[in-house]
Amino acid sequence: MGHLSRRRPLRLPRPNATRGRATPHRRVVPVQVLKYPDPGSSGEDLYDIAYRWGWETPELRELVYLCYKTPDLPDNARRYFASEELREAVRILSELSHPPSKDCRVLDFGCGNGVGCYALSRSGYWVLGIDASEGELAGLGAARKIRGLDGADFAVGPSRGTKLDLEDATFGVVWLREALHHIEDLPGFLAEAARILEPGGVICCCGCSSLTARRSTPTRTPSGPEWCSTPKRPGSGSPDMISTHSSPGSARSCPPGRELIPQ
Repeated sequence: MGHLSRRRPLRLPRPNATRGRATPHRRVVPVQVLKYPDPGSSGEDLYDIAYRWGWETPELRELVYLCYKTPDLPDNARRYFASEELREAVRILSELSHPPSKDCRVLDFGCGNGVGCYALSRSGYWVLGIDASEGELAGLGAARKIRGLDGADFAVGPSRGTKLDLEDATFGVVWLREALHHIEDLPGFLAEAARILEPGGVICCCGCSSLTARRSTPTRTPSGPEWCSTPKRPGSGSPDMISTHSSPGSARSCPPGRELIPQ
């Protein structure tokens, strides 16, 4: 991974940046030159269209590479497996009594192209990945293509919104990577996650920085899933949220920046 650390990250303008105003970024992509393709009536998966366009657009190519969404599916999976983000997530899960083991069942909700399924399976977990997209680049079609790669064996299947067609108390971990912002009914999803989690189970969200703004006020309830959102330090690769589940009910959150100490 040494070559990757030397790559200069793509710098995009802040939303309030205007022409003629100085910005702290070294590289700015003029928004007016980036024309998103018209999906028309092709029926192609919209995520596939977006990531293929990003990969073919020189100004966005590096961003797509760093998101593990390039057309080179095995390379995406292997780079994510070697990432600091994954190592840190597995370390924290291990500290929360969920180390890699085929006895620990992980649900990868919104698994996309399957890089998380691959990495978690190769780390030693039993993994089921579900997603609403059947895309060949960013959805289940891509995930199926890397099943068995380097011995990583995992299952995949379609999802139907936040309603999980899974039995109660059957998973040790619910994993979301860059998926939380797609959930419209967050309370409903948390209730479903609590239902399928075993006692002491964990919700782990990675790459969901928007969570910090939505869940910054501490609240307490007598019982229920415990979770904590923490802002991700640039380059740290740390998960933004770790949750330990005790029983169905409301969530207990803690202020950003404070680590959750299991009770």
